[in-house]
Amino acid sequence: MRLGGHRPGSITSFVDGASGDVLLQVASAANGEPRIAFRMFDGHGNLVSDSDGFQSYPGGLLLRDAMGELLLLLPAEPEGNIQYRLYSSSGRLLAASDGARTQIFGGLRLDGSKPAPGVTPMA
Repeated sequence: MRLGGHRPGSITSFVDGASGDVLLQVASAANGEPRIAFRMFDGHGNLVSDSDGFQSYPGGLLLRDAMGELLLLLPAEPEGNIQYRLYSSSGRLLAASDGARTQIFGGLRLDGSKPAPGVTPMA
């Protein structure tokens, strides 16, 4: 999945189907700027990092667990691809992407929405 280039106001959410935890959200602000929210767990179910809501990362972001495993890589350029490994809070691998290929395992739910007419997209 690309970081940027999404329709303003759109959002894609990666959700743990068992717990309902929203693990990763990729959104586009009204001006088209990419916004990211995440709650990243490691392979043991430990919380590694929480963005505490939507943020922009103009310089990119590299997030690894204590063992050095790549959990999230946001490129500095909006045209770049996001890399991730999404674990549930129980440590189960739900999805992985190297930026070119994506593997989705059982238990992941993808929710997407596009802005409705007359609705103001997020800033």
